[in-house]
Amino acid sequence: MGAGRTKVLAVEANPLTSMGLQALFARSRDLAPCGITASITAALATVRETRPDVVLVDSSSTPPRTAHAR
Repeated sequence: MGAGRTKVLAVEANPLTSMGLQALFARSRDLAPCGITASITAALATVRETRPDVVLVDSSSTPPRTAHAR
């Protein structure tokens, strides 16, 4: 992760929770938000583009039908 800010991507479908995460990220000196997506599919594309250090995933998010647990 390095000495800089930790890059964070969040996966959250609930708009109210997303707003809360945005407010948290805005106040943090240690977190650099890469974005907030509403789906796992959108998150995968964002991960490829932004290379976050951490991905926060809402436990109620459902994986795409093509994903396989390993």
